[in-house]
Amino acid sequence: MIEAIILLISIAHCEPGHIKSAAVSRLNVFTSSRLITNESIIDELNKDHQLEIDDPRAVLSFVLRSIPDNVNIYPTENYYYFKFFHHGVIYAGNIRLDAADRDDGVIHFTYFRDVHDKSQLNMRTIHIDYNDDLLMERLDSLTYRVTFDGKVTVFNLNDLSEVKPLSNHIRPDEVYIGSIFDESGIQFFLVFNNVTKNFLYILNDIHRVQDQMVKTDISQHIIVGLRTRFAFYKDHNLERFILIGVVKENVWNNNYYDGPFDQLPDNFIDGETFGDAFRLSNPTFPFAIDRFGKTSSTTRVLIRPYALYEVEDDLYHFDQCAKRFHNSEMEYYKCFDIND
Repeated sequence: MIEAIILLISIAHCEPGHIKSAAVSRLNVFTSSRLITNESIIDELNKDHQLEIDDPRAVLSFVLRSIPDNVNIYPTENYYYFKFFHHGVIYAGNIRLDAADRDDGVIHFTYFRDVHDKSQLNMRTIHIDYNDDLLMERLDSLTYRVTFDGKVTVFNLNDLSEVKPLSNHIRPDEVYIGSIFDESGIQFFLVFNNVTKNFLYILNDIHRVQDQMVKTDISQHIIVGLRTRFAFYKDHNLERFILIGVVKENVWNNNYYDGPFDQLPDNFIDGETFGDAFRLSNPTFPFAIDRFGKTSSTTRVLIRPYALYEVEDDLYHFDQCAKRFHNSEMEYYKCFDIND
């Protein structure tokens, strides 16, 4: 759980305008952040773990018994992420309540070694349902109770049904697909432009963005998050920021900052809105897809108009393109889709 705790530390901060004294400021820090020490990490490494790491059912039971009885799933593709130590190695994984089959009583469980050498991942993925002695009960549209190996856990999915973009987030020629809550803690609006036939991820900045954005030297229109390193372009025509870049290394490492391509707004897709948009943007796509963009139970179309960058200079072409086509809105918005 180390990375999750570090994430909480990095996004929690005090609002200076609401602090009346230095004493209150210090109190705010201690009550809003969590501290983790090197001592606690080494103590965890030194524990004699008896977990049968090669048995997915045993690992699932361990994970469920290690989390509270009532938990929240924030990412909008409904992944509950976790990490733990075992014999000196960090393991990572997720429990997923997929919108496509959770009402059939199925959960998806994946775990792997969180190591740089991808040949050593030793990834395990299983689908578990009532045939595996798992009971999944739907309490309401976004609340599910899971019973497995004697442990009962309630999963609360992220209710973004009332989260809507403002008028300066969406153009008249764009279709709003849905709200995204990324595992990084950053929120987006996924939109589709009916004229340029491309998708865009728009920063949801209605409330406080859980990062600190800084301007870059390459353009006054490009900002980058200090924590996430997500790069955004300030739209010339609207008061909004378009996602243009994610650090390539984060994608390779498959960490919490690999971008929103894997957190589509599954719980709030209206009918065939997403499927129709994808087919318009990819008229020669050779496979049939369902309304979530799946070609099979394990394969899904990739919505990634943004670039994978190594240094900020890699983003300069976005600014050049936007300036060149500033007077042609159709060409202008194509600038933010690397596929174009």
